[in-house]
Amino acid sequence: DYYVRRAAAAAAKSPPEVAANAFLLSLTVGLDDSPLLRNSPVLGRMFQQIEPDERRGLRLAVLGAPTMRKRRDLAQHFAVSCGLTVLLDSKGAELAGILKEIVDCQRGGAFSFSDLSADLAGVTFATRVRDGKIPLETLAESFAVDDYLPNPAGLADVGSWQKFIETYGSPDRQSR
Repeated sequence: DYYVRRAAAAAAKSPPEVAANAFLLSLTVGLDDSPLLRNSPVLGRMFQQIEPDERRGLRLAVLGAPTMRKRRDLAQHFAVSCGLTVLLDSKGAELAGILKEIVDCQRGGAFSFSDLSADLAGVTFATRVRDGKIPLETLAESFAVDDYLPNPAGLADVGSWQKFIETYGSPDRQSR
């Protein structure tokens, strides 16, 4: 909650035409400690220009491990989806979240509906911030994770690609 409130307070001082996007991108850069975006062929150079490696190391040394609903991965999914909504639009950010879960599952990990719920919550949050429906000043005063990220309890993870296809069908199957 603290990091989001501080980022919102800082961004609220920016010119109105850039404040929302600055806030959302600052969450992405500030809360994500994974190499995923920095190593991206499409977005990596931009993220490395925003935060060179030496500055990133300093940030990571003091960041700690911020969580949402006591989970580090949910904070990362939420924050990254905020930035992707700015850079790709809401549909592109949603597709990126789904694609990541499919790739994880195909590579021996799990398709995590918890992670996907955090992605979609981040996209919705970012869209509402950009549309002015959630003012930065309000976030600076009273942001609370529970208000913006649904509780993932009860959401299943699917542990193999074969099990995913058996349960939900193939994503490339033709709709009828």
